[in-house]
Amino acid sequence: MSQENVEKIKAMLEPFDGAEITAIDWESEAIREILERDYSPDIELRTLESAVGSGPSSYYKGWDGLIRYFTEWFEPFGEYRMRWLDYVEAGERVLVPNEGVRGRKRERAAGRNGTRPLLRASGRHDHPT
Repeated sequence: MSQENVEKIKAMLEPFDGAEITAIDWESEAIREILERDYSPDIELRTLESAVGSGPSSYYKGWDGLIRYFTEWFEPFGEYRMRWLDYVEAGERVLVPNEGVRGRKRERAAGRNGTRPLLRASGRHDHPT
């Protein structure tokens, strides 16, 4: 990937940097417009096996699938913020080390709070508009 693609991934993620993710209405028209602008209608998202059973499914397809993923992933949390730490060109991928700051899960008062280091690998393929 070129530096241009790193900048595209950065532009896709930066609006969510530090935002209160659980307060976002993932089914709103504004979010749909962002997804349709930045993601292919054929997007496929596969989650880590360790996440299956904790909310999200293992596979999502298309914009509606992406909206369903975000809703399923963030709904259980009372608070969730992401901080993007860097954007690293890595061949055909962009690695985005990030930090997820999450509050207690809504359904469990004994849920864990805290900061969790994460790594996101993003690939981007242009699609006709």
